[in-house]
Amino acid sequence: TTIPFVASLPCETGGVASSWGATADDYASPVFPIGFNFCFYGVTYNNFVISPNGFMTFTSSFADDYSSYDAVTLPLNNTIQRPPNSIYGAWMDIDVSQSFSTGTITYETVGSAPFRALIVKWNNCSYFGQVCASAKLNMKIVLYETSNIIDIYIGSKPSPNPTCPNYVKIATQGIQGNNSTQFAVTPGRNATIWPISNDAVRFSPSGVNYPFTVTW
Repeated sequence: TTIPFVASLPCETGGVASSWGATADDYASPVFPIGFNFCFYGVTYNNFVISPNGFMTFTSSFADDYSSYDAVTLPLNNTIQRPPNSIYGAWMDIDVSQSFSTGTITYETVGSAPFRALIVKWNNCSYFGQVCASAKLNMKIVLYETSNIIDIYIGSKPSPNPTCPNYVKIATQGIQGNNSTQFAVTPGRNATIWPISNDAVRFSPSGVNYPFTVTW
């Protein structure tokens, strides 16, 4: 579902973001705590792992391992490089580990129970390759406690240099659970080229509707 874009969420000022420094291209982070229980396709998780390549996963065995840079169509076959139980904000080839590249990846849990939020951000992160590094991804993935809603905000995801290879230009946005029947994708963003800015989408779980609203 499309939602209004918000450049800076009010709740982002409620905590101190931790920075994860990707020291090698295409390698995932250690395991980090969500800070609350989050239900994703019927399974409750309390930890997550970040891929520098524009996605996060609840598959803890993916930590510190190789992370596939080439976005493919969802649903996908589950492998260690393309783990199940993942949120693909803008799965694409990102590299913040080189001397010519820029960017930081941060995460923070903000708010008070039972309405906390985890915010994972890609801040001015360079596309892969020296020719392509001037193009930067600015994105945040937000997970909400209790509602189990997922929001993806993309401030900028520009077209790179035309000479960049297709695997740098192609990206996927969606979610996938533990098997190929548990997935959802944003129309037009399933292993395609989709430069965009000031965009936001929401993935809401199906099931019982609880009587509350989220207000910024």
